[in-house]
Parts: sequence; structure tokens; C-alpha cells
Amino acid sequence: MNDLQQKLTKLAEQIGPLQSEGKLPAGSWEVVLEAVNEIGRLETKFISAQVSETFNNLKHTLDNWSGVEVATGDPVARKVKELIAEQMGVSPKELDLDTKYSDLNLDSLDSVELTMEFEDEFQVCITDEDVDELKTIGETIQYLKTNHAAEINEWVREQS
Repeated sequence: MNDLQQKLTKLAEQIGPLQSEGKLPAGSWEVVLEAVNEIGRLETKFISAQVSETFNNLKHTLDNWSGVEVATGDPVARKVKELIAEQMGVSPKELDLDTKYSDLNLDSLDSVELTMEFEDEFQVCITDEDVDELKTIGETIQYLKTNHAAEINEWVREQS
């Protein structure tokens, strides 16, 4: 069993039981993203059938989540909430993953300023089309971690 296969198998074993609880322990999501991104860069023909099956099971598990429950110790979630709270003049404690931007009365100027804050903080580029699709704080966190995994992982390392 190669190193990648061992990592995926271990990860799949950990994620399976957590799916029913709807949460991940702190740091797990970053490991999932790294594994998914690493496999995504590999040519399918070079992945053994067993690794491919493990990856497909893991991807299926992730795809079936209605949302990702980010652990409170997650520095990305904490920073996103902090930036939103600061921009909207509310306490971060009032915000959770399901908080909708519409509930915060986010207008177009707020949206532009908040997007610029995310881009500056995490060193990413967020398109207007992507901004329009993000309706909740949880969706924003998931978007950043999924679509800008390398930048987010680098940001997390810098925070340590």
C-alpha cells in the first residue's frame, strides 16, 4: 500500500463516522482538501484501482454533505467571521455557518469591501460571479478552502 493510499484510507475511515454527526474535528478539512487536490493533479491512469475506489468513496462522502461543519478551532472560519463581523458591525459570536448575508443586510458596497478584505487577507482572487453565488458564511469558508486551497493552506501555515 503506497503512502497516498494509506493517507486516503485513514482519512476515509475517520470521515465515515463523522458524516452521520455532520462535523469534522479541527484540522480534518485541510487534510481532506490536500488529499483531494493531490489526487486531482494525478493522471487517473496512474492511480491504482484500490486508491481510485478509496478516493471515489471519500469524494462521494464529501459530495453528500449538505454543508461542512467547521470546527470552532478552525483559523480560517474564525478569520472569515472576524472580517464579516468587523465589516457589518456585529459580534463574531452572533455569526455561524448558516448566517445568510441577506440577514446581515449586506448591500453591494459591503459585498465589494468584504470581498476585497477576503482577497487581501488570504491572497486570493474572487470573481464577481463567485461572490454572487455565496449566500452564507459557511459557503464562503467552503469556497475559500475548496477553490483556493493552496493559498488557504499557506495562510494557515503562516498563522501557526
